[in-house]
Amino acid sequence: MAGSYRQIHTKIWTDDWFLDLTPEHKLLFIYLFSNARSNLSGLYDLPLKVASFESGLSVEAVKAGLERFAADGKVLYEEGWIWIKSLLRYNATNLSSVKIRRHIQSTIEHVPDIPLKRQWIEHYNSIVNPRYPIDTLSIPILQEQEQEQEQEQEQEQMSGADAPSPDGDPPPPADDVPEGEQAQPTTFQEWSDLLQASKNRPADLVRMFEALYPGRDPPAFGYMGKVARQLGGAGRLAELLWQNSTRPPTGDVLAYCLQIGKRGKDNGNGTGTHIKLADEDYISSGN
Repeated sequence: MAGSYRQIHTKIWTDDWFLDLTPEHKLLFIYLFSNARSNLSGLYDLPLKVASFESGLSVEAVKAGLERFAADGKVLYEEGWIWIKSLLRYNATNLSSVKIRRHIQSTIEHVPDIPLKRQWIEHYNSIVNPRYPIDTLSIPILQEQEQEQEQEQEQEQMSGADAPSPDGDPPPPADDVPEGEQAQPTTFQEWSDLLQASKNRPADLVRMFEALYPGRDPPAFGYMGKVARQLGGAGRLAELLWQNSTRPPTGDVLAYCLQIGKRGKDNGNGTGTHIKLADEDYISSGN
């Protein structure tokens, strides 16, 4: 997933299992869910030599770590394929997004028919919705998982990259408006009104990103919030997302917005009419 981001829950540093690992194995565990091959499903191919080269650990240290993780039920590794059991649970926090559910489904469908794939499907069918057959990966499985998460957690403000511990609580879900209760904004003014009233601007900016850039993997809430702060506020980032949606840049959209924002600041070319978006300066594009 080009331009994707993985979250690290702060509780990882107080988790008993993680604290008991050696420094090498702590590095390996974090590498497994943050390397470029990883994806939201947690199931991907990873040759030992690649893991050794990218992590800086010896092949022997990687093997020993994988054996330890497998014995503890955290990670399974078979024939060059790895499954990090907690990655989906702790990183796919916006399962209300159809795009994310389809992305996960597409990822699994492209995995060869290997034992780990069958275990992955059986695992999520059995713990979430046993009525789905083992050979079928169904989006409603993820929908029900989302509902369970929402029942267990309260909505709270996302202020940074907040992500997975091996056994800790999942990050808070997106502050999405339930389907049917509010129409999707279609104009820039409607998006600005939504942000004006928002209690969770990073989540609503992710929602805006999904609407304006269909087919792109949505950024993590922490990354979205960080970029908004660097640009001077959620309003400025919303303006750049809107302006660039007609001709979407290739690669990381938020990085592109940062470049445009910095260029405008350096050249003194800020455009639009300044209005206030709560406690931050907001620039309207006039669209």
